[in-house]
Order: sequence, then structure tokens, then C-alpha cells
Amino acid sequence: MDELFELIEKLREERSISSGTQDVFKKFIGKEYEANLSFISASRTFSLRYDDSYSNGYTVNALIEGKGCEVNVLFLPVENKKIEELKKGENFEATVYFIEYDSLYERAVFGSNPQIISEPVSSPEWINRDIATSEELKSDGSDLDELIAAKLNDIEANQPTVAADVHSLEVDGKLKLIPANKVDLIIHEINQAKNSWVFMSGNNQQWSREFFSYIINSVPINEGDKIKPLQLFKHWKGNSWKEQSFIKAPDALHRLKLYLENDSKFDDTSSIKSLPDISIDAELDWSSNRVFEHEDIDDVVTYLNNFSNFWTLSASLGGSFYSDFIQYLRPEIDSEGVFERWRNGEPVLREVMSSEVAMKRAEAYLKQKDYLCAAYYQFLEEKDSKDKFDNVRKPKAKVSKSNSKKGNGFWASFLAITFFGWVGMAENFIEGAVVFFFLFMMGAVFFTLKITKS
Repeated sequence: MDELFELIEKLREERSISSGTQDVFKKFIGKEYEANLSFISASRTFSLRYDDSYSNGYTVNALIEGKGCEVNVLFLPVENKKIEELKKGENFEATVYFIEYDSLYERAVFGSNPQIISEPVSSPEWINRDIATSEELKSDGSDLDELIAAKLNDIEANQPTVAADVHSLEVDGKLKLIPANKVDLIIHEINQAKNSWVFMSGNNQQWSREFFSYIINSVPINEGDKIKPLQLFKHWKGNSWKEQSFIKAPDALHRLKLYLENDSKFDDTSSIKSLPDISIDAELDWSSNRVFEHEDIDDVVTYLNNFSNFWTLSASLGGSFYSDFIQYLRPEIDSEGVFERWRNGEPVLREVMSSEVAMKRAEAYLKQKDYLCAAYYQFLEEKDSKDKFDNVRKPKAKVSKSNSKKGNGFWASFLAITFFGWVGMAENFIEGAVVFFFLFMMGAVFFTLKITKS
């Protein structure tokens, strides 16, 4: 954010800000910041100039802390109540992203779009948890949403909820929990995907035994490598793939829409009744390392805040070979860095952001248990199927002690008969050796058949 306002100040001093200078702000458009604001005033947003999702929300005029200048921040209608309670001079924080510079009023314009997620659940069991219902949404979200908790409204506060009340949607590696009846919002969010989306019925802490995924582009292993288009659609149901095909994005979305409109059902018949033990491995600057219980979220965040250039969080899921981790690397302490999420050895997300936004992402990753995703449940289903197959495999035949004793007696009798037969039938040594060998081989065949039958 410092770089943005330094540019604005420079252009002001040079008196070169005009409607024709917007190109210099292009690299800042869409960048996210954690802002400390001092409220001045608010007015209704009726113009659809920026995004129609802001219509009937508020445009807040505020001072931005440490910058000494006014900014405009657009809020969605869902936040109207919060804005109406603010008083002049009151300080508040918001995660915002840059939209443009208004040369007429000489103010930077930001947007603030909340992402819809559930309240944290209190039940110790990972299955059959109640989740918070969300406020009635009056507009769609956007691809720059940041995770914030949705508040219970007075009508829904005391009504029981089930997992099917929400759907889990992962867009470009970021989890969103969306009310099940908001099909249009689900479609809108998917349309914002740049690289991938994964849809799963129910919240991410319960396994519905079905999910849909679509990979638009595969995120390259190394930063700076060329992105490769993939367009791979997958549908998993029960314990196996129902479809894996290369299709265009509109076709993939159409198949999901058919499911949402006709067949969307939450399946609670999963054989996965409990999750393995989960621990969080945190590492700072390639040296300091600590292991936390997955409930110790505040301790983990406090620990990460001590980093200089690098931190990583890994979810250890019951000692399995499945891996899911996030990491953040910045070249210098005062610079922005690269935030990444990796799953099973492949990157699913890579973004440039400030350390403050990255820390918010880490906190959300832990609170929402983002690592409990469709890919992990698929891994557990495949492991469960393999274990069942191994258990029903026919065991090797074993020779009992009684059979062993019978075998010893058989061999003693056989050798005696063979010896006396050799002595009685042989007229010379060579002929005796041939007779002995023939009788010995016949005995071995009969003995093998006897043991096999047993």
C-alpha cells in the first residue's frame, strides 16, 4: 500500500493526475491490503460503475491511517448494518482491494467484499457438526473475496442446520462455504476462477462422497514458468471416478448446474466415520520448527508473526502420505511476497500479496480446516477400499502339525519300500539306481497331491 500512495503523492506534486493517467495504476488494480480507516461519512451506492454487486450498499469516505488522505471504500449491502452503526471519527479495519483512482475527487477507490463462510463449530466430533447459517445475501461475491465470518440473523439464529445447508466451493485454492440455496452465487464464484474450482456438497468438515472439479490451467511448479491450459473435468462419486474428460469450461459448469438443480443430495453413508489425528507443523525462515495441535490456532499465528522472510504451515493428517501445506516467501522484510498452497506435490495457488494478507490467509486456513478438502476425502476412500481388498485376499495354505506328522510317516514308509524294492528288483548297481530314482519320483508326486488336497 505504501507504494500506491507514494505514487499518488508524486503525481499530485507533479500535478499530472488526470483521467488519462489511469494506466500508471494498472499494476495495483486488484491488489489486497489490510487497511486501518477512520470513518468520515457514508452514502448509498446506486451507480453500477464498478460492479453491480455494490448496488444498494454504502460508499464510505474515510481517512486511511498513516497516509493523511481520504479514500472511498465500497461495501456490499450485506454490510449495511455495520456501516450504519459507525460514527464520525470511529476507527475500523477492513480488507480492501484497489479498484481505481478517482481523478475528479482525487481519491483512491477500494472495494471490500466479504466471503461467505460458516461460524466456527464447537462440537469435538468432525462429523454431524452444526454450522452457522448466514445472513440473507443481496448480491454476489467476487474473485477477490477474503474470508470473514457471516453473522447469524435474528430469524435463523435458533433454527437447527445440517451439512446440506451449505456447499463447499474451492476457487483457485481458496475455500468458500456458500448457502445451498444460492445457486446463482455458486455459479458466479466459479466464473471468477482463473485456474481451478472444486465443488463438494456440504461443509468441508463432512464428506458427502461426491465432488466435481475442473482444472482450467495447471499452476506451474516453478514461479515464472509458463501456465499450461488443461481443461480437465472430473466427477467423483462413492469410492471411484464417474467421469474424467477434457471439456470446455462452459460444458463443465453446465454439468454442475444440472446437479445443483436436480440431483444435489447430501450423502451421509460414508465409511469414513472419523478422521486420523491432525497436527500442524510450522516452520520459520528454514530453521525454527514447531508442531502444534490443530486447535492451537492463536499459538500458531503468534508463532508465524516472528518470521523474517519465510514461513510454512503443513497439515499432518494421521501420518498418511497425503500432503497439504501453505507457505509465504518475501525477498525483503518491507516488500510483498509470494503466497502458495501445495497439495500432494503440486501447487494449486500462487499469489503476490502483503505479509498481512498472507497471515489472514494462514489464519483462515487453520480456522476453516481448508486441508479437509475433496482431494483428502478421495485419498481416504481409496485407502479404505484398498484396506478392504487386502483383508479379503485368500490367505496362504498352511500345513498343520497333524499333516506334518502324517507327512513324516509317509516319507519313512516310502523310503523303506523304495530301499527294499531297489534291493529286491535290482540285478546290478546301475539298474538299482534307476529303479530307486523312479520310485522316489513317484512317491514325491503322490505326497504333493496329498498335501495339496489337505
